[in-house]
Amino acid sequence: MRMVDEENEQKKKIAEAEDYYKKGLVYGQESDVNGAIECWQKTVELNPNHFEGWYNLGNVYDIGKGDLERALECWNRALELKPDEVMCCIIWATLTEKINITIRQ
Repeated sequence: MRMVDEENEQKKKIAEAEDYYKKGLVYGQESDVNGAIECWQKTVELNPNHFEGWYNLGNVYDIGKGDLERALECWNRALELKPDEVMCCIIWATLTEKINITIRQ
């Protein structure tokens, strides 16, 4: 019985994470950076394996906040989940170069 409860709780968290993810997409389309961050942060808290949550969180930290280091942290996590995701690899490489240039200056 206990395993069934744990499985149901996990399914509930995953569904709730997906709801927050979708809400974050709406905030992103409305250019509400803080709303998107809040939703996608909640997404990855509820489901740490949510690739799109980490990926979009990286995008919003980079584009919306200009926080390259935080964006890189999020994209690193996304790449851990899907190492073959080409677009994420390209963004990660580009951002790493931006950070290196900033540090050198």
